[in-house]
Amino acid sequence: MVKGLINRVIIVFLAFFMPVIISSCSQTRQQINTLQNETSPRKVLEQIKLRGRLIAVTEYNSANYFIYKGAPMGFQYDLLSSLAQSLGVELDIVIRNNVADAIDLLKEGQVDIAAMDMTITSDRSESVLFTQPIGRTRQLVVQRKKDKSADYLIESPLDYNGKSVVVEKGSVFATRLRNLANENGIKLNVIEHPSLSAEELIAQVNNGSIDYTVVDDRLAKINKTFFPKLDISVPLSLEQNYAWALPPEANGLKQLIDSWLTSYEGQKEVAVLSDKYFSKVKYRRVIPEVSNYKASVISGYDGLFKKLSRGLGWDWRLLASLVYQESKFNDQVKSHKGAFGIMQLMPATAKSLGVDSTSSTHEQIRAGVSLLLKYDRFLAPYIPNDKQRVPFVVAAYNIGVGHILDARRLAEKYGKNPDNWEEVSYFVKNKSNPKYYKDSVAYYGYARGEETFHFVKDIMDRYHHYRNLVDH
Repeated sequence: MVKGLINRVIIVFLAFFMPVIISSCSQTRQQINTLQNETSPRKVLEQIKLRGRLIAVTEYNSANYFIYKGAPMGFQYDLLSSLAQSLGVELDIVIRNNVADAIDLLKEGQVDIAAMDMTITSDRSESVLFTQPIGRTRQLVVQRKKDKSADYLIESPLDYNGKSVVVEKGSVFATRLRNLANENGIKLNVIEHPSLSAEELIAQVNNGSIDYTVVDDRLAKINKTFFPKLDISVPLSLEQNYAWALPPEANGLKQLIDSWLTSYEGQKEVAVLSDKYFSKVKYRRVIPEVSNYKASVISGYDGLFKKLSRGLGWDWRLLASLVYQESKFNDQVKSHKGAFGIMQLMPATAKSLGVDSTSSTHEQIRAGVSLLLKYDRFLAPYIPNDKQRVPFVVAAYNIGVGHILDARRLAEKYGKNPDNWEEVSYFVKNKSNPKYYKDSVAYYGYARGEETFHFVKDIMDRYHHYRNLVDH
């Protein structure tokens, strides 16, 4: 009987929610296809703004997209963020760790842009549309430095004879190596690895798993700082232009992006970011295991986040994002309002939770999680769905649960869904507007709700990046 009831519940769930899920996915793909086929830059901008987001695929590595001290960073990430900001939309990042997979996403209509330092070649130009060049790069051979007993160092084209070079799947490096073999009449085994990224192949050269790979010069120079025993002195090509790749029919989007790149702000942004990431390299990270292109660390408190988030039913990376928002993992910070420590607890709240400014960081995190759990349990009868409840709990941590209840009542009064954060957040954001905070259903009055709105948005956005870049 119970089994039959469960089956009926599952059938009802699928009947009601699967069409919604499928419709949502189809709608996103339809929006991207519409964008690809539009030739007018003005109409492309209208479509992007209607959708509210720009979707880009890039590669996780220490140049383009990575976590540094808890924050997402990288040349491509920052440049894409600036473009999205100039268009007045959000940025969605998708990760793929080789060019071939990124091009497939473009062709399938799942992303708008592939931002992976893709060199402009005639072969690629047959399948994708390139923006104007963003910069120049050249291909370098990565190998271990020669020692007294080694005779494997490549110094000239003939030295490739009889050797195997492993490169990223779908890269221009494979084509260049094969052309070099034909030009010089030598036997060269070019292996396109089906899954490892260029940076992972560099790590394999360093640990001796493979002898050679080829990557672009900027990535090679950054990784040279991690692996000093590598030799990157031998070029494989002259300098080449690289650019963003777009779907083949996206002429309107190309015009829009090219216009931004040629504007003063676009040119300035590229120059500043190139200098930041490639001339003054100071960002160091833990090189991921060769079998895994994601990192494993956000902060020194990850173990605590993993342990304590279980009681909340949260992904530990979401808790990490909230703590970063509060203190950037600095347990000594104190706000002008008196909030202290890694969880930025107010003294009175902290006292009720059994901690104060002299308590250990461990105790303060535990107290903060206890407060989140308190809000979660309080809001559960109002918002039974665990996932839907998360942003409400995050908002309550910042502004207090009373103002969140006000916003829900306001949403309901104005015909919105009080269980949907996207609809309720408008009323949270406008809790400083007399029209709303003086309303008879707003029992708790005025609040600086815009801060809370951005507090939640920043945490959820960063959580998205943590999910992209950090192992669960």
